[in-house]
Amino acid sequence: NYVKRIKELEVSEGSDTWGFYSIKFGIDEKLIKPPIIFPMIRTDNNKRISSIRELIEDYVMKDVLPPSGGMYMTVPSNMDPTLAPHNRQIVNMGCIGPVKSKNYQKWIDFYTDILESLVPGFRKHVLFMDVHRTGEPLQAWTGRFQGDAVGISQSVGQVGALRPKSNTPIKGLFLVGADVGMTGIGTELSALSALT
Repeated sequence: NYVKRIKELEVSEGSDTWGFYSIKFGIDEKLIKPPIIFPMIRTDNNKRISSIRELIEDYVMKDVLPPSGGMYMTVPSNMDPTLAPHNRQIVNMGCIGPVKSKNYQKWIDFYTDILESLVPGFRKHVLFMDVHRTGEPLQAWTGRFQGDAVGISQSVGQVGALRPKSNTPIKGLFLVGADVGMTGIGTELSALSALT
């Protein structure tokens, strides 16, 4: 029964349909005050995107830049100033793009343009930029069977208390990772799964 249950778990999208791009910037000045920003910017008011699903299916999966873009940003150095040198800033931008593209740079430029519209002059303050994305690079790095951002789909029936537990009914088999356990997400969930 346990093996059957595990085999029935749905894996997430993001390995072969759409990807997650993580773009990290080192900034030479404190430009952004909030610790977290969730913008949805409309770059073309004549075409409104009504949902993330429309964005993914009509644009991202077709490798076509959308008229609007959404992303989230965290500024870790605003939460912990020791993460960057004095008067410097670390900015993380998360956004979606195609897993396979003929031109990844156009997507990176698209989202950086949105950031530039929020913070005029942003580009001239960039000390470094580091880009990571799901798909083949993540698959090669982790050795997983797919290059997804989140392994087990975050869907009803397999989240929270219904996620697989660290302890399994199979003698000597223990599970760890961001898909195991009850509380937290990402790194926190992985660490807690290893500690239980």
